[in-house]
Amino acid sequence: MRIARERYEQRTQENDFKESLQKLSAREREVLSCLIEGWTSKDTARILHISPKTVDVHRASIMRKMTVTSVGELQRLIGRLHGTAP
Repeated sequence: MRIARERYEQRTQENDFKESLQKLSAREREVLSCLIEGWTSKDTARILHISPKTVDVHRASIMRKMTVTSVGELQRLIGRLHGTAP
């Protein structure tokens, strides 16, 4: 019974996460891709031709919309979604 409940909770969390991903703007998704790759705000800014401060604003918005408190947590959730994390 415990395993079934854990699987249900994981599926619910994954569905919530997918819905949150859809709420991101196109620019936020671009910044998210860079975050997942491990790029710094400065590198991301150079690649996207925006200021590092703008990257930080998008990063904060992503964290809020995805209801995570760290980039590591975000990476784990995305890894789980794609089957690459435990």
